[in-house]
Amino acid sequence: MATSTKHYICHSYIPGSNLKPEQVAKIDFNKITHTNIAFSLLEKNDEGFYVPTLTDSVRAGIALVLEEIKRQGADSKVLISIGGWAASFFCEAASNAQSRKAFADQCLVLLEETGIQGIDIDWEYPGIDGGGVISACPNCKTDFIALCKAVRKAIGRDYLLTIAVGSHLSRDLDYSQLNDDFDYINVMTYDMAKINHSSFFRSTFSMRFWARSGFDKSKLVLGVPFYARSRKEEHSGKGYDQLMALVKAGKARLKKSKNQDLVILEDGEKLGIDTPESISRKGQWVKKHGFGGLFNWQELTDVDGELRAAMYKSLYE
Repeated sequence: MATSTKHYICHSYIPGSNLKPEQVAKIDFNKITHTNIAFSLLEKNDEGFYVPTLTDSVRAGIALVLEEIKRQGADSKVLISIGGWAASFFCEAASNAQSRKAFADQCLVLLEETGIQGIDIDWEYPGIDGGGVISACPNCKTDFIALCKAVRKAIGRDYLLTIAVGSHLSRDLDYSQLNDDFDYINVMTYDMAKINHSSFFRSTFSMRFWARSGFDKSKLVLGVPFYARSRKEEHSGKGYDQLMALVKAGKARLKKSKNQDLVILEDGEKLGIDTPESISRKGQWVKKHGFGGLFNWQELTDVDGELRAAMYKSLYE
């Protein structure tokens, strides 16, 4: 089979807190073009500005990943992801020129301190308070644009700048203003339904929608969840590793389809999940339609690297 000559993004998120050496050693970084360590959160500095910070645990996780990439002789670029769902204080950090500069300058400090290659801004829904969980105001969407531009100015072009965005497109946010600032955009094409949360139909529909956003289509990266969703909260969020263990033990069965693969529990409860086969279909679709690649959330719930391998193979073989 011929190897693809185009450079696609094959990107993994890894939770950096409490990361163990044995977990990192199992990851084949030669099949990951970009590695995001999650998360840096915002805290108030001595001047009263909200800036990204790293816990000692996340710093240790970054060091483990960098060491393993070097040991493997891989070329995976490492980024720190700032924010994540329910991460607050972006609204305050973006609210004026001084606070934006403090945020952006601290991004550069983190890059220089850790030796990583980029920043991922994970302010997922500017202007939306998430039911009171996240700070928000009417100016967030325009402040968001100004904040991203401030970060790019501070870190220059020698570092990567990426972003994670929701599967839906905020129509009143002019993304075209940011097209030149971001190297690529991770579209979170998951959590879109109770069961069929990452279905082929929903995922591809979302990517077609984002193709009209003002971002170059080649910068848009389709998201693949390494976990399931179901109607019952106690099952929703179970990792691929947990579910495959149940299947192996005969306590659940795997049902594959062209739209959304399912794990069906003994009581009949259905959980939507991605498998190597469904990931392969998405990767092939990405290539066919000129998008940027695939990313996952998150690497540690894989089983022997089979989901990640399916991502890479679908893009590069």
